[in-house]
Amino acid sequence: MLYDDVFSPYARKVRIALYEKGVPFERVRALHGDCNRTDFLHVNPRAEVPALVDGDFSLYDSTIICEYLEDRYPRTVPLPARSPASRRVSPPRRLGGHAA
Repeated sequence: MLYDDVFSPYARKVRIALYEKGVPFERVRALHGDCNRTDFLHVNPRAEVPALVDGDFSLYDSTIICEYLEDRYPRTVPLPARSPASRRVSPPRRLGGHAA
């Protein structure tokens, strides 16, 4: 269960991590009336989003949550290896193909 808010960039960071890892989760809008405030304060006494509950375990702070998710759900498909030469950026092309 992820306690979050649509306007929080920190909660958005955690949602992206969960989506990218394919981890199913339930969203609870913690700051705009979807939850019992006492329950939320039990998970995060600072009353800030995001906060994550995974079974009997809960934690807060987006960076800590993302580190936990990386440990708990490591990437199963690594990023494709690329040679340094393939990472070069080509110079920008002129629009219309005409020299200035």
